[in-house]
Amino acid sequence: MRPKVILFSSLFPNPRNPLSGMFVSELTNALSMISDVSVLAPVIAHRHLTAIWGIPRKYCLSERVRVWAPIVINFPKILKSTDGALMAACSSSAFEQAKGGHADLVHAHFAYPDGVAAWKLARRHHLPLIVTIHGSDINVLAKDAGRRKQIVEMLNGAAAIVCVARDLLEKVVAMGIAPDRVYHIPNGVDTRIFTPGDKQAHRNQLGLNHHKRLLLTVGNLIPVKGYDRMIQALMDIDPSIGLVMVGEGPERSRLGKHVRRLGLGERVHFAGSVPHSELAAYYRAADFLVISSHSEGWPTVIFEALACGLPVIANRVGGIPEVLCSSDIGLLVESNDSPTIAAAIASSYKMEWDGRKAVSFAEKNTWNNIAEKYLKIYEHVQMQR
Repeated sequence: MRPKVILFSSLFPNPRNPLSGMFVSELTNALSMISDVSVLAPVIAHRHLTAIWGIPRKYCLSERVRVWAPIVINFPKILKSTDGALMAACSSSAFEQAKGGHADLVHAHFAYPDGVAAWKLARRHHLPLIVTIHGSDINVLAKDAGRRKQIVEMLNGAAAIVCVARDLLEKVVAMGIAPDRVYHIPNGVDTRIFTPGDKQAHRNQLGLNHHKRLLLTVGNLIPVKGYDRMIQALMDIDPSIGLVMVGEGPERSRLGKHVRRLGLGERVHFAGSVPHSELAAYYRAADFLVISSHSEGWPTVIFEALACGLPVIANRVGGIPEVLCSSDIGLLVESNDSPTIAAAIASSYKMEWDGRKAVSFAEKNTWNNIAEKYLKIYEHVQMQR
């Protein structure tokens, strides 16, 4: 029988923010083909002050997936150890509705506050919890003593823990969690959307044909991405190389000032937020995807780039070395300081790349394949009840 799953994640697309948590929604869509999925997607009030009343409390992700979106009130910047309990309290009624008459298990994404909140609700309803660890929840949030205590307690109580990178799995086990309940399943890619294409045609389409050569970054404009270092690296490479940056975030203004201060206005293009269905055009137009992050879990953008035949230059952090496990598909950088990034870019342009090898590698990790791996864990957890 198809398991009935309540998927719990505050990082999830909604009508006002359709690009939020695409990796969670893509997995959800794939899971909905082989299980019955209802989604609880709490909306944290202070993050959505201008849009909160425009987000419906219930909507459909697809014909198969219904989403409940309760409003969650917490304390911005203070008392963060209360976030899990407050999210659980504010989501209680919606959880009842998502559960309906029956559910087999709860699957939460991110250890805190989502995982802790989901664990409190799952215990109340005598349901097993599966939690997926994505990176910042262990690499950053778990460093805070108040959060860490709750995260460890939740992980010890979970029926199964899934880590998107082996690096994260090792960190979870080091926290004292029994290894036999910790699994590794990476994020995936939709190979129906992300496919190779003609580079010059897509540069023309995007208005980027004035660049002889082109680098690409894709991600939220936030400090951890190290984009200031990527921009600085342009000063040390051939001036014919341009950079297009896809994404929005709180760093947008500062990075724009950085570009102007360095006199790089003609070489750096901020593309802003791009619909997921249109993102492939940017991968096809570029020569390399560059990841200059200080910290990462398992960046889904790597598989998206590879599925389009685009090689990747990335800092050796988090799960990145696990993804870029072959020199045929990309180049690992030992540091994300600007001179090292610049040297890696220059070296990459001197190398021969076969986009077919990148595509072949990505095709092994479609979201449907990833969903099947989760289904085996669901079934194992049900058998243990």
